[in-house]
Amino acid sequence: MPWRGSSIKEPNPVLKRQSSQRSVVAKLQDQLKCCSDVSSQPKVNGDSSSRHYHESINGGESSTCKPQHLMNHSSSMPTSIPELLQHQGGLEGIPQPILKHCLEPVMQALAEMDAMALLHLKEVSHGGPCVGNGKHVHAIHDQVSPPIEDHHHDDNGDASMDPSTPNSDANNDSSDSPVVRYIHLAEIPNQYSMGIFVFPPHAKIPLHDHPGMCVLSRVLYGDLERMSLDLVSDDDDRFVSSSLRNGANSNIIPHYPPGTKRAQQQHIDYLHAPQVTALYPLEGNLHEFRAGPHGAAVLDVLLPPYNHSRDCTFYHAHPVARNQTNAANARHLSDTEEEEDKMDEESETLYYVIVPTGQPEDFHCISGCLNDLGSAR
Repeated sequence: MPWRGSSIKEPNPVLKRQSSQRSVVAKLQDQLKCCSDVSSQPKVNGDSSSRHYHESINGGESSTCKPQHLMNHSSSMPTSIPELLQHQGGLEGIPQPILKHCLEPVMQALAEMDAMALLHLKEVSHGGPCVGNGKHVHAIHDQVSPPIEDHHHDDNGDASMDPSTPNSDANNDSSDSPVVRYIHLAEIPNQYSMGIFVFPPHAKIPLHDHPGMCVLSRVLYGDLERMSLDLVSDDDDRFVSSSLRNGANSNIIPHYPPGTKRAQQQHIDYLHAPQVTALYPLEGNLHEFRAGPHGAAVLDVLLPPYNHSRDCTFYHAHPVARNQTNAANARHLSDTEEEEDKMDEESETLYYVIVPTGQPEDFHCISGCLNDLGSAR
């Protein structure tokens, strides 16, 4: 029984919020540190977003045995996230089924993440971006501090997706090009980094790459249009590099600068909260986003993170026809209708020449804080 005249104090709402935010981030970091074997499968609970994610990767069934598609891979292949990051050939040298399976625990943790608790979102009765299950919230792009109008410029801002370096013209044309904000959560050099990109309505992140990296993303609220490109195989890349710069059809195909590559369109699609998605060293490695009318927030986990030797490059994508001459010759020499159909399908594939550009002048991404998130790097 409380002492006469005293009162029972309610929990401090600020401390309660901080504890909730730390708990959400800590759970994700625990999965990034895990050393579970690839034969293990994440537990499926009743949460709709995690159940939808797990069914999508297992064809509607959960399993505790080693998937059939991993049986033929060498036992020397990595079996955990720490081993992935220590692999001598980098992530590019690891078969994609192994990559996907090792990353499943993190994907599951992202699917189970409580976006409301992490961002301290306020539910609204109508309008506003959706967090899933028909629930709408107040967007937070105008709550990230410092406000854009108070941001001090750095004349040395360069072309980088590292939002800790502000863009020198970030306050110019902000009405035409909404500023994307970045909230840093955690980083262990050469292992992983975590952060949240906050998109105002219709804000865009232009086409860029993630060299030798995997990126796992959870849409916390809102929706985005995404264009994804796959990098071509090494053999194709060598052919394109030589033909574009030195050789065949030089009177038709212009000469491109160093760093030019070739990519194949994977898809243009729409992401909605609470979706979880991933890209890999080749599959979907280049992408661009444009937020919907209510904006969006996306948590990214980068494995490994960008650094000085693994920097982000922005690109312009120029559609090109597949090597029609080779396709026509192969069709002429083919012996069966099946081979002809295959060549027709390949000749219709949309390919791009992707040319490095530097950071577009109308793209601005500035780091900031939301409550106690992003307060320390």
